[in-house]
Amino acid sequence: MFVSEIRLPIMERSETFRSAISLLLSTLKNLKRNYWSVYSYYASEGRCPPFLYPTMVFQSLENFCSDLLNRANQVDPGARLDSIISEHGELERDRTALLAEITRLSSSLSQRIAGTGAMNVAQTHSISQLEQGTSIKSYQAVDALSFDLVERMLGSAWIRENKYVPFSVFDLFDYQIDPKSFIACIPYHDSFRARFWAIMAHELAHVFVYESTQATRNIEIISLLWDFTEPLVDEFSMDFTTASRQLTELFSDIIGTYVCPATFVTSTVKLPYSTESDVDPLISRIQRSTHPPTDCRLAAMKEVLEGNGLLYADSVLDDYVDSSLKLFCRKNLTGLTPSSQDVMEDYTELAKLVSQSLLEVLPHTTVKPMTTSDWQMTRKGLFCELDLPPTFLVNLAWIKRLECIRRDSNHDFRAYSESRKRETQFLENIINSAQKYYTERIASRVSGDIYDLCIDSS
Repeated sequence: MFVSEIRLPIMERSETFRSAISLLLSTLKNLKRNYWSVYSYYASEGRCPPFLYPTMVFQSLENFCSDLLNRANQVDPGARLDSIISEHGELERDRTALLAEITRLSSSLSQRIAGTGAMNVAQTHSISQLEQGTSIKSYQAVDALSFDLVERMLGSAWIRENKYVPFSVFDLFDYQIDPKSFIACIPYHDSFRARFWAIMAHELAHVFVYESTQATRNIEIISLLWDFTEPLVDEFSMDFTTASRQLTELFSDIIGTYVCPATFVTSTVKLPYSTESDVDPLISRIQRSTHPPTDCRLAAMKEVLEGNGLLYADSVLDDYVDSSLKLFCRKNLTGLTPSSQDVMEDYTELAKLVSQSLLEVLPHTTVKPMTTSDWQMTRKGLFCELDLPPTFLVNLAWIKRLECIRRDSNHDFRAYSESRKRETQFLENIINSAQKYYTERIASRVSGDIYDLCIDSS
């Protein structure tokens, strides 16, 4: 009798899940219609839309939502109580993740169309139309970078086959991307700092790894993951899942740097120091973390820069890489016990070996590296306006920053302030160039195909 009474609220919870997920599916469909109405308005006028209709995003989220609803409907009232409670926990976790994605879509729509006159949204925001125009410019510049990076990693054929279009969201979270829906998240504080967008190369490299291991089943990539998982499990006493996640992060660092060398420079600013304390030894942190230690990640990325010949072609980049690694080494090793130093050195050597092995495989894939000639051409953007792809532009932003760091160290405060003003204008020009790339080379290239597709599905 007691067990039966307990089942009543548990099964009532199942009904609540079904109702909540059905509501999310309805919300998603309404949001999809709103996106389509704005996009079709611009398409019918022959104007460049503030966004490209995100077909992949909606397909992925609708499939996810339908799968959640099926799982909620299939909860067996006669199953063991602990099994039902466990399934409810997984449903709650996935429902929360779906709600977060829908919230981002809704917020992004408001941000992108406010001030454009497409809908009566501008009146609900206190932001000026000038600021809204700048925001739209940044959105389109980030979208251009995402598209360019995906094309350099997965190729044009993959883009056509999957009907991929870039879709970015500025929010409070750190850089991340869903490898299924392709929603790219950038923190608000970096919305106008183009040089930090280089982290997108790391995030989109996760998509390449996902596609290589789950979809296209690239044997060479899968073999490398298996080959290096075992040493992590054996030498550092990790469980298999943690080792696999850390290798995936390391692969994404390497591939991101291979395509966009500025990934290394951005990582030296964004990644945390690897430290330890008496109650939290380094080895225990490594064993439970989803990411390798920062020192090891930077060492792996440096191998890429050396392999591509960029360190020998650019003394400014070479000096910065050398100084950064010395800083991290000195900062970390002074606080590490001898045993932890040994762990760090062993992991660093393994990370370098992973990088060298992956560099042998990547030329046989769709991934396009940034060569020394590409880097030298990018450098010319310091002296004259060039029509560069967005990936080159974010590297140019860091080239400018590194040049300023070297030069400004010998300047007084007034000269330093003037230098920063000129750099701000330079970065604004980079965003303008990326937006121009979006309107002239991406929107015009894919809009027609998306328009035809959505007419058929509406």
